[in-house]
Amino acid sequence: MDDYRREFLQSLLLVGFGSLLAGGMDLDDQDDMPVRSTSALGRVFLTESYDSLQHQKQRPDQYDIGITVRDGIFIGVDKSWVKIHDKNPQLESFVTRRATIGTRAGPTGEFGSRELVSQSDRTVRVPEDVDTIQAALDAVPLFNRHRYRVDIASGVYDEDIVVPAVVSVGMANTEDGRNAGVNLQGRGTVTVNSITVLNPVGCTAVGIEDFNPTQLNPYSDEQASVAVYGGQGQTYLKNITFDTAVDDKAQGIMAYGGAMVRADDCAFGSDNMRVGFHAKSQGRILAFRATGTVTDYPYSVSGGWISYANSEMSGYLDETETIMGMIYDGENKILHGVSDIVE
Repeated sequence: MDDYRREFLQSLLLVGFGSLLAGGMDLDDQDDMPVRSTSALGRVFLTESYDSLQHQKQRPDQYDIGITVRDGIFIGVDKSWVKIHDKNPQLESFVTRRATIGTRAGPTGEFGSRELVSQSDRTVRVPEDVDTIQAALDAVPLFNRHRYRVDIASGVYDEDIVVPAVVSVGMANTEDGRNAGVNLQGRGTVTVNSITVLNPVGCTAVGIEDFNPTQLNPYSDEQASVAVYGGQGQTYLKNITFDTAVDDKAQGIMAYGGAMVRADDCAFGSDNMRVGFHAKSQGRILAFRATGTVTDYPYSVSGGWISYANSEMSGYLDETETIMGMIYDGENKILHGVSDIVE
């Protein structure tokens, strides 16, 4: 590769546009750097300088990219070009059918490129459409304006699944009334290692039904099989069963760091873990119709809040454990963790 092409390729990598152009260009075959198109952006112009770009922008309805060796990278807005890595680019608006997040995300880069904004309702079937549950979750749009359903055949999946951060917007009047933007639904019981939900935003951003977690979440030291972290949206859990002895220190369902969880009809079996529900660091859990026996406490809070009703759970130490938090028994109207209430 000559110096011209090498400098050009370096400029692409520095600003992160390699993923946008992948599949749309072959640099080694392009001696004169012609115009090529991509499905996401309309047109991409490859030129030596900004001056040569000024004669290229002819279609005001296109969201184009101009890449120059000397002057950097520009975005085509209306009939003009704006340098996109200026500190404060002035863009009033742009319209595109599809935009993607090109960089890898997650603690270990487990999330690949995914759509920025959803375009329509979508159902992904596992294993008919993709081989793994995680592959279906990796494609969830960041801003989800439609319903994204992962329909999973019953069976055993050797996966520690992670639901990436998602913002559910514009969701209303879904058929089941829960307004879940991302819904993981098993066709029968789906057995996985563990479940992690990261920073959901929206009124019931994530729904997970008919799952059987059997191990601890490997991504943190909280020792939970189902862990929901942060966000300002509710995660809805239904028919989560724990029929395997997980660990003598295990927690079944944990809400951490402001996470909000509603759990219906969860079954914890007999002595499969230490704690059933744990709300920590401002985590909140609303539990209905839970059943089972744990070795220590069915409900535990450490700086969090739990409310439960119509449940049949027991523990060998006590029903509740409260450390800087409150637990409310809605059926019997008992508030645990408060020694004196002054009216």
